[in-house]
Amino acid sequence: HRAWHRDVPTIINFISDKVDPPLTHELERIFTAGIPRYCNAEASEENFQAYYQYGNHSSFDEDPDKSYAALAKDHHKGYAICFDERLVPFVLNGHLTPQGMADLNKVFKNPRSVFDSSFRVHAWCMAINDWTSKFTEPPVKCALGELPLMQWIWNLCITYPCLEIHLMDDDVSGAFCHMKYAPLLIAMHICQQFGFGVIYTGGTFSDNTTLPNWDVIVQV
Repeated sequence: HRAWHRDVPTIINFISDKVDPPLTHELERIFTAGIPRYCNAEASEENFQAYYQYGNHSSFDEDPDKSYAALAKDHHKGYAICFDERLVPFVLNGHLTPQGMADLNKVFKNPRSVFDSSFRVHAWCMAINDWTSKFTEPPVKCALGELPLMQWIWNLCITYPCLEIHLMDDDVSGAFCHMKYAPLLIAMHICQQFGFGVIYTGGTFSDNTTLPNWDVIVQV
């Protein structure tokens, strides 16, 4: 769950003469201290109770079998820790986040759980994305590669006008989940599912600080 199997010194030593020092420093921080780079959080018991009483979004209960399968997959791969739901109120500095499900009825896509880090039960509530900011994290540069890619595809079609061109791309299973949250912030990523309290130890797709940190790995 904490990715302690990684040999971080060996990884950093291997890339140190190939990657810019600031990027190397950020990668070492991600692999040792965890993500995000900065978090300033303070929450009340009223805030916790609001989320505790709300539960999950209605989409989570539309197809319980698929929702349970998504949870089982995350637990099996080491992305989430399940424990007795009755312990949730006693987790120190715990924060609950509602869960939803996307792509439940898509034929060619597997259902995907949604960790809704921006959702506020009431206007006065504080969510994870209220305590963190993408502006305190590394800059996102991967988006700058879209235009050059489109230009390359356009020129490819001009160079080979009579050939059928098939574009392929790589895929990282679990993607953001391979980055681990800083130990002090893991309790901020709790949810409730099927009688379990669930702590997500790897980056969720809805946190506003996840993509900036993932971009470091992409660049390396």
